[in-house]
Amino acid sequence: MSVRRLLFIALGMMLVTTSASPQQTDKTGVVGVVVDAGTGEPLARVHVRLFTLSEPHLDYGALTTAKGRFSIVPMTPGTYGIKLERAGFVEKFILDTDSDETFAQITEGHQLELKLSMERQTVFSGRVLDEFGEPMMYVAVHLKPAGRPNTDEVSQLTSETNDRGEFQINAPPGKYYLVARYWRLPGHGPVYQGEIRSDGTKYAPYVETFFPSARRQVAATMVEGKSGSEVNGLEIRMARAGILSVTGVVSGIPKGAEWTEVRLVPYKGGNSNLRERAPVLPDGHFSVSNLDPMPYRLFAISRAGDENLYSQVTEVLPVDDNVRGVELALGPGAEVQGVVVEAKQPSQDKRQSRKEYTVALVGKDLAPQVSVSATADPKGEFEFKSLWPDHYRVLVEPLDENSYVQSVVVNGSKSTDGTVALEAGESATLEIRISANGGSMSGTVTHATGSRYRVWLAPESEDLSPTELRFDYVSDKKTYSFQGLAPGTYRVGVSDLSASFDSADDLREFIHDAAAGTQVVTIKEGEQVVRDLELGKRAGQD
Repeated sequence: MSVRRLLFIALGMMLVTTSASPQQTDKTGVVGVVVDAGTGEPLARVHVRLFTLSEPHLDYGALTTAKGRFSIVPMTPGTYGIKLERAGFVEKFILDTDSDETFAQITEGHQLELKLSMERQTVFSGRVLDEFGEPMMYVAVHLKPAGRPNTDEVSQLTSETNDRGEFQINAPPGKYYLVARYWRLPGHGPVYQGEIRSDGTKYAPYVETFFPSARRQVAATMVEGKSGSEVNGLEIRMARAGILSVTGVVSGIPKGAEWTEVRLVPYKGGNSNLRERAPVLPDGHFSVSNLDPMPYRLFAISRAGDENLYSQVTEVLPVDDNVRGVELALGPGAEVQGVVVEAKQPSQDKRQSRKEYTVALVGKDLAPQVSVSATADPKGEFEFKSLWPDHYRVLVEPLDENSYVQSVVVNGSKSTDGTVALEAGESATLEIRISANGGSMSGTVTHATGSRYRVWLAPESEDLSPTELRFDYVSDKKTYSFQGLAPGTYRVGVSDLSASFDSADDLREFIHDAAAGTQVVTIKEGEQVVRDLELGKRAGQD
């Protein structure tokens, strides 16, 4: 066989192999257009990226034309996430089916047609000034989305002031709280708070300040930006910590104590996030400084071996002057003995065995969300020892689908709000009654796609704690359901998954921001309520 014939045969085999490859063809890929979400006009110079969501990692890209068109052909078949980037617009990721624009599924021999949109950024700008009206440098200014406490998005919406106190933040349109924090000096780490002054004045550090000059978010003014707009002239006046103090002495500190400290918690309108603590000296004396003028609850705690000792809770009010001479005496913690009682139902089998219940006491005032638990024995009896003084909410698990805590009886008297108030050294008895005739609420959520949304339910109460908030994920069929509801009035709404709460203040602020898009529902014992909800735009947006 001639050499020329062998070359022709080899070339033919290569062509057959290439055309039969399933990896790429000239018809496999994606084409589409990117438009302005507000005007519908095509967007030029948008960087369109498609990247695989699993191994092997592949990354394709293109720039849109003057008519907003793009084409990425050929491509390897697979599932791709999409990222859109353009100056002046909100960077956009499309990674899952929960988005209105789904990820790209590229199949062999087909060109996927996409129509994508981008939203124009809002520009927030202004200055940060001290109490004398002078510009402040090195202040971190954050935009906190209204109705979405503790979201990771906050870290991306940050700017640091320059030598003229100026800041500028580009952000998605919406409603925000503007927060300023001054925590450091350049090159010197945290701001030192213990300087000594010879003129009789005391140093008070700057504290987190909400626009325009508020110590707390509930007293702040929200700022709103529309798509493509500029919000200028925002001026934040930094606030300082208080200069008041509380001093006193703690008695009863055991020998060999590992540590002893006093703790202060604001109440009656104070921000429970602003808790203070200070060490107690070996001679029992303590001093807590830089306090704001507000009422506090004060108590001492000491750790000795495996046991904690607690003092009584004292209310102090440093408003016009310092509080001196506070006396706190340490002693054993509170003790609780109790029983879980099941309310029998007519249809219940008398031979049915009891559940093994776990009873939890969750702090509300002095130690919010801190909980202790005990397992009830076959008779339903349980006990707690060495509890610190606080108001506790009572939880019982596991409960049947429609069961709830019907009542809590403390020392023979029914608790009006289902909580238990304990003082140091107190002994208390509890009777927790479980009813299987709880109410329920269910319905649909319109305009919600996938499980990235949750329906939340909270009792209507001024003294609400995060443990009382209940969630249910919106199902693929856009439905939700709550069972085992105690009779009462509730507020119900829809949120995305970014909402979380470190304190009761976070929860109250979240509900305050979201109130316009919520509903109030009253549920009677055993009642089944159907309530359909509508998901609008993100909390804080029109």
